[in-house]
Amino acid sequence: MNGLDWVEPLPMTDATAREAALVEAELLDTGNRINLGDVLIAGICRHNGARIVTRDDHFERVQELDVLAY
Repeated sequence: MNGLDWVEPLPMTDATAREAALVEAELLDTGNRINLGDVLIAGICRHNGARIVTRDDHFERVQELDVLAY
């Protein structure tokens, strides 16, 4: 096993795009914007119930997102 071979990529789908739109709307409602790329990542993770491991603390602003900060 090399590098990130153990990681299963999660696809961008219509359902994850809708989830990302909900994330964006929630962030706009609370005045806590993050960049579009991270909104899409958050939508994909939240839709799939996947944990995101990140150094970007702004993911903590996304409701119901499982974040592991390091």
